[in-house]
Amino acid sequence: MMAGTMKKVDLTFHWNRIPGKFVNKLTGKGINLSLNGVELSIGPQFTGSIAEWYETLIETLIDLRNHLHKLAKKDAEEIIVRADPDTMRMIQASVLYRPSENDAWTGTLSGFQVITDKRARRFNPAMEFVYKDGAKSKVLVGQVVILED
Repeated sequence: MMAGTMKKVDLTFHWNRIPGKFVNKLTGKGINLSLNGVELSIGPQFTGSIAEWYETLIETLIDLRNHLHKLAKKDAEEIIVRADPDTMRMIQASVLYRPSENDAWTGTLSGFQVITDKRARRFNPAMEFVYKDGAKSKVLVGQVVILED
């Protein structure tokens, strides 16, 4: 996708950058457990480091890729994630991230290419899932909205 070119977003997932703040990936609403209207003190808990929390962003990106694959019903020819510099720093913290040899702002992550795009919306990495349908190349676009509250 060329910078400035708008493509239809086929799928949006959500993730919260506050460590331990779990959200429904489809709606972005916080996950709270309740029983008969009474909020329970137990539920999803996170006791790791910030770097470990950032790994849950990577899991969300991988989940987005898997869902775009199901939508396409085809294998990808290419998968590209475009991220703003702040999101890229979170991605670079992942044990799965492999930087490019000649460009510190690009790399690969679990089988897809990650590119820093200074024009990308902050905390809104976009994924392009390029696949062949007959002789034509098609693109599905997904995004992760990173929440901060």
